[in-house]
Amino acid sequence: MAFSLPQELIDMIIDFVAGDIWAQWFTLQTCALVCRSWVSRSRSHFFERCPRLESDNARGFRDLLQSPYCTFLSHVRTIRLNSWEPQDRNFDEILVAADLRRLENLCALELHVYVSEDAEALDSFRADFLTAFPAVTRLQLSAYIRNNQSLPLTGLISCFPALRELHVCDMPGAGPYWSLSSAPPPRGLRSLKLAGQSSGPILAWLQATSHLPAVDSVSLYKLRNSHIPIVRAALQQIGRALRHLDVSLDLEFQISAAPSTVDSTLTLLDWSLHPDLRTLAIHDSSWGSTGDFGPAQALSLIRTLATPKLECLELELNQALYQPPDWAALDALLCSAERFPCLRTVVFARNFLREHEVLRGALPMLAASELLRRG
Repeated sequence: MAFSLPQELIDMIIDFVAGDIWAQWFTLQTCALVCRSWVSRSRSHFFERCPRLESDNARGFRDLLQSPYCTFLSHVRTIRLNSWEPQDRNFDEILVAADLRRLENLCALELHVYVSEDAEALDSFRADFLTAFPAVTRLQLSAYIRNNQSLPLTGLISCFPALRELHVCDMPGAGPYWSLSSAPPPRGLRSLKLAGQSSGPILAWLQATSHLPAVDSVSLYKLRNSHIPIVRAALQQIGRALRHLDVSLDLEFQISAAPSTVDSTLTLLDWSLHPDLRTLAIHDSSWGSTGDFGPAQALSLIRTLATPKLECLELELNQALYQPPDWAALDALLCSAERFPCLRTVVFARNFLREHEVLRGALPMLAASELLRRG
């Protein structure tokens, strides 16, 4: 007996399959062969992310885009430019010829800059092909610089007028990296994810241009003690606009913040400035050494939270350091309706079922309240 499914349900099924990173490609191939009504959505997921573009395959990509038989232009959402060398003008010319503006639904760009040891110094890293992305809303930048050349990072970012989300990875190589420009940041830039040495220059630029009050999401990774003054000043300027904060207190931050990581952290974070904070994530890499951000420090930090609108709290802790009294104190603290009246979800990172069951036993009130969720 023949039957048919509503197209909305078909699309939901395929979207669900596409979210499974383990079975994604094989299953999507199967879905695309079921019938005509399954093809379009499957193709959309197949082609939403282009493979890594570099000098070796750029010509093939250009020819494919220029082909009258190319049917996936509208599906492309993300492009990754791998090992872009600003000195390679041929690569720039190829991408210009590819007319990337035809990718009308492109919204994300991942750009990795590579500067070899013998590369000549450039006054500007701008390339003509960068103007082909006026609608890009998400940019991920990374770089490997081997010849002490400055990277005009802010100038690159200002090439994307529609940008809303910025992710700058840690950039290994010989410094200095940063050359600030007077170019204004994109007006719609609201979300920052900064790692390593990028935190200071980016925040200083946004502070100098008075853009920080427009930012509502900040994620900081691989912080150093030297970042504390500029990060603190930036968070003060963002103030009550902040809705999401994600901070990683990794081992290198703890070493650089010695002798007291908790003092440095509490100096960095003044919760009273962010009464409208909705989500908070704290990642701790303590090993149990003296001065680590351990159970006593974590409890002290949580007790200072003055965030009545907090809805989601994610904690990544070294569970081996926590004894039953620590868990009991944490359980009582997080279940306080007076302190956290809007709290809906508490997540302890690491998505392992066994660990989650152990946590349910260690945090009985939190588990009974149904606030506790798997990572």
